[in-house]
Amino acid sequence: MNGLQIIDLKESTFMDRLMRREPRENAFLEINNLLATVPIMKLDRESIDKRLRKYKISHEKARSRLVHFYTIILRHFVQDYDISNSEYERLRHLQHILSIDSKEIGSIHSAVLYPIYQHYVRQAVSDGKLSAEEKGLLENLTNQLRIPKDFARKIFETEAEKVLNSKLRETINDGMLSGTEEKELLKIADSLEIELKLSQDAKKNLQRHRYLWQLSIGNLPKLKTDIHLEKDEFCSAVLKVEVYEIGNVREAVKFSGYQSSNSFAPVGFHSGMIKTNRLPGEVMKFGAAGTLYFTNRRLIFNQVNGTFQIPFTNIIGATFYRNG
Repeated sequence: MNGLQIIDLKESTFMDRLMRREPRENAFLEINNLLATVPIMKLDRESIDKRLRKYKISHEKARSRLVHFYTIILRHFVQDYDISNSEYERLRHLQHILSIDSKEIGSIHSAVLYPIYQHYVRQAVSDGKLSAEEKGLLENLTNQLRIPKDFARKIFETEAEKVLNSKLRETINDGMLSGTEEKELLKIADSLEIELKLSQDAKKNLQRHRYLWQLSIGNLPKLKTDIHLEKDEFCSAVLKVEVYEIGNVREAVKFSGYQSSNSFAPVGFHSGMIKTNRLPGEVMKFGAAGTLYFTNRRLIFNQVNGTFQIPFTNIIGATFYRNG
């Protein structure tokens, strides 16, 4: 009954008999058997207190075990995902006879009931859509489990935001955000009845993804600049850059390692450089710093020592990187 099974009491040990006492665990076994055999509404607080006094156990020390009994019975009642009026009354009476305060009852219900509701919410919003039927089922479950509306809404928003943010990460995985992709995200947010909450940095990042998408499809912006441009030529980007070039160098051969010795120190470490034997290699060498202009026809690099340009017709290849 009530999700509990009858358990045999423990036999007294030699020390228990010597001290003329009974195993303290039997206090909780007796309470367990009482709850397993007698209808809750027929029990009173004295029936519980009497067994605790018998084994000289205070309510404070028994608290965790009494809470455990309440939790087991609550889980038993919600196996059908519904707490009926009769079950609710029994739970309230159980709270009274076990002397559990309301704050602790709230914590128990949160630990037992909220995960059940959370599981069903997660299933309902997993596809990014919430049908009228699914919405109705969740509202019924909220009522059946007697979850406060504000808590149910918080659980729903948390799970829905996880789905929306996951879809957002998946969408901008390529570093760009198209208009079609953004409409799909707003459609999901509208269906789940939530907003896409972003920090200021995230909003700037999203704006950059939109910008990179426009660049990838050749939709270039037109910026005003102070440099001379040809007719029908416009500038699309201005950047402060540093230019590095690959240069060839010859490096000395270095050596290091341990060497055995018959002297007082049996092992020694030696390192050094053979200057006469150098190997060729490549390094990145700083060339210049300045301003780089991207136009629809060429690259213009303006530096202290002058300006040079590279017409796009002279560029034989290029790579569009995800970071722009």
